[in-house]
Amino acid sequence: MFSILDQSYSFARRLPERQHHDLPTAVRRELAVVVGLALEWSFALDTPWAPELVATDASQNFGFGVARRRCSRALARSIGRLSERRGDYVALLPDHAADIQHRTRIGNPHLLNLKQRAFTTILSSRSRFGGHATLLEAHGVRLAMEWLSRSPTKHNTRAVLLIDSKATLGAVCKGRSGARLLKRLVRRIGALSLAAGIRMHCVYIPSEHNPADPPSRGRPIL
Repeated sequence: MFSILDQSYSFARRLPERQHHDLPTAVRRELAVVVGLALEWSFALDTPWAPELVATDASQNFGFGVARRRCSRALARSIGRLSERRGDYVALLPDHAADIQHRTRIGNPHLLNLKQRAFTTILSSRSRFGGHATLLEAHGVRLAMEWLSRSPTKHNTRAVLLIDSKATLGAVCKGRSGARLLKRLVRRIGALSLAAGIRMHCVYIPSEHNPADPPSRGRPIL
């Protein structure tokens, strides 16, 4: 719903506040869309969790990557509950002892008993266009949602998405962005979510742990 509203926000900020203003056509149009979709603004609390973790990534040097790991619904629920919790992030086990990094990171890590190679590449696609890193990351999320939406068994579920761009994660979770191109992508992602009944639970994962990082650079997950 927030991705639909745009001109309405500008209108609500008009000054002086107590002066009468007629609703512009653009604002009426946005409100009409909200009313038209009002029957869809609901969410069942007993919606099941999809039994998998889906990671997305994008790189300016190659393109897009999507990886997934099948898991129990209990694990998906425990990770999904970290969505939108500031400072919480997911970390994976290093594939090799030499890969252990003694890097300090602000926040509360949640270590998964999984390695990157436990994930399977779903998509490794070269980009046909350039753009800002945040915009490309949003395209990666869109591709992941398109993949999820193609399977009827994933409809009307809660899906856990691991994203390593905090700017993209924030825009998708909030449902809107002030950047015009990013806002258009967020709307497409929201439309896919609404059409398939997929509730997204986006969780931050650092780039060095993201299993979708190799596919986004045209490499296999080793």
